[in-house]
Amino acid sequence: MTNQQDTCQAYFHRYTTGQARLDDLLPAIADTDGYGRTVTITLLLAVDAVDAVSGGLARPAITLAALLDPAGHPDEFWATAVVAGNLTTHRATGTDTPVDTGQIRQVLLLLDRYSILTYSATASPRAVTIHAVTARAARETATRDQLISAAHTAAAALLTIWPDNDHNTTLAALGESLRTNTTTLDSITQDLLWTTGAPALLYRAGISLLSAGLPTAAVAYWHALTHKARRILGSDHHFTLTAWANLATSYWQAGPGDAVTIEERIAAERERLLGPEHPDTLTAWANLAASYRQAGRTGDAVTILERVTADSERLLGPEHQFTLTVWGNLATSYRQAGRTGDAVTILERVTADSERLLGPEHQFTLTVWGNLATSYRQAGRTGDAVTILERVTAERERLLGPEHPDTLALAARLRQWRSL
Repeated sequence: MTNQQDTCQAYFHRYTTGQARLDDLLPAIADTDGYGRTVTITLLLAVDAVDAVSGGLARPAITLAALLDPAGHPDEFWATAVVAGNLTTHRATGTDTPVDTGQIRQVLLLLDRYSILTYSATASPRAVTIHAVTARAARETATRDQLISAAHTAAAALLTIWPDNDHNTTLAALGESLRTNTTTLDSITQDLLWTTGAPALLYRAGISLLSAGLPTAAVAYWHALTHKARRILGSDHHFTLTAWANLATSYWQAGPGDAVTIEERIAAERERLLGPEHPDTLTAWANLAASYRQAGRTGDAVTILERVTADSERLLGPEHQFTLTVWGNLATSYRQAGRTGDAVTILERVTADSERLLGPEHQFTLTVWGNLATSYRQAGRTGDAVTILERVTAERERLLGPEHPDTLALAARLRQWRSL
């Protein structure tokens, strides 16, 4: 009423007129819990008002927001090309002139002014919030085609803004927001995200849990995702096997569990379906070797990794990151088997190559430096080991924060070594 400068009588007339229209969108029989018709008609009146001054962008914008976490999603979501494309296609005016980020920002401000959602650009990664009841009303008055389009747009936009290093301290809040928004989107849309093939967004959310050092949550997440992938895609699908592999990794990070059993099956299935030289097959065997080593089966781990390193160098090249990774894993297995000299020789080469190819701050580079420090200590070079571990711990704390599990583990090890 304030924004439209309506009298009570004029607003009531618009409300009752809207009720007639609502009978087509949301029949009274559908409102079984009695929450929605008042909320929905109020929402429709507000959206119509915003549409009138925004070129018809309000409805597609609120449909997108209604699929995301009510507690908020990042402002960057609305700056993606895929969101602009969705709003261009679905705006009420029917014109095909591309929507730009300035227009999108104005729509968000108008929706905030009409209390349809709350928009605060400075509050990112929770810049845009929407009440759950408002979101439900928006979804129930959208067509199925609008919801399908919005679901795929939202998934693509979230994936677009997802940073590679969301485990870093400065991006941890963004990573958490992206994970909760992914969970909300998947929960609301049910199996919809799976209709275009492997759901890359769901995969990315699970990897984020592992990177954030949350293995217990990752086990639950990948267990549910694996079950869903088997039901929708089948047991032999690439994504199903990938989900199984990440479930095993989650078990491996969380401690004793079913990692070995799962990874033995995955390695056999990858080799049967893809052949022994496919990169995914090599990855499966390398993961199995890591689990064998954790389970104390060091000899089996060494046997597998010696074969995988040779195949990886031949097929991918000596400077490929996977080749460096399996060489590093082989060195760790050698050290566990008592072959400390061989481990040091390999890790000195891998750390130099990794720093040159990936950079000194890359997660893998820091990992192999830490492994070299452990090998130096086992070889009796405690001073060199402490010097390296001091630098690695400082870098981890700067990049991941002091409370990250990796930082805490390194700091504890450093204190122990300094006391020797």
